[in-house]
Amino acid sequence: LKRTRLICHLVDIAASADPFADYIQILGRVFLRHLKRTRLICHLVDIAASADPFADYIQIREELRMYNPDYVLRKPHVVVFTKCDLLSDGDSSSSAAEAEALMDREDFLSQVMAYHREHSLQALSSAVAAAEGEGQAGGDDSLLRLLCPSDVVYISSKTGVGMDTLVDALSSALERLDF
Repeated sequence: LKRTRLICHLVDIAASADPFADYIQILGRVFLRHLKRTRLICHLVDIAASADPFADYIQIREELRMYNPDYVLRKPHVVVFTKCDLLSDGDSSSSAAEAEALMDREDFLSQVMAYHREHSLQALSSAVAAAEGEGQAGGDDSLLRLLCPSDVVYISSKTGVGMDTLVDALSSALERLDF
């Protein structure tokens, strides 16, 4: 298996209800401008601390869409559920399996598709059509494929579980891009 050389820039933008929320929001906008040069987005979702990992993912995607719809439509993304080790009773080999049981990959992708069918398709189709000067942007099915993650991965940075899968997912997603 040939792996693409990965150069990553990781930034943690957390929603916050503290006194510095306005400052954090300004920093978020500054960060979002850097996505202009980004070819692949990797969303890290803390599955151990989240009450609703799907809602956290959607919140991140909606913030990107509101800032620039192209970031959602034209940049593929991988969803990474992190801190899987905190879900297990110390057995690192079962941590990814427990995380997937909590947020099943296929259920997650089904939720993403359902969400976008209900909330995003019409608005994003209009944005794409306006940008490209067309009546439709290849149809709803192709737009849904753009909106869905390239892959969903479960990892534990502490134990290393899922890291090879993450590298493979990112490499695969990068190989599909035109440089």
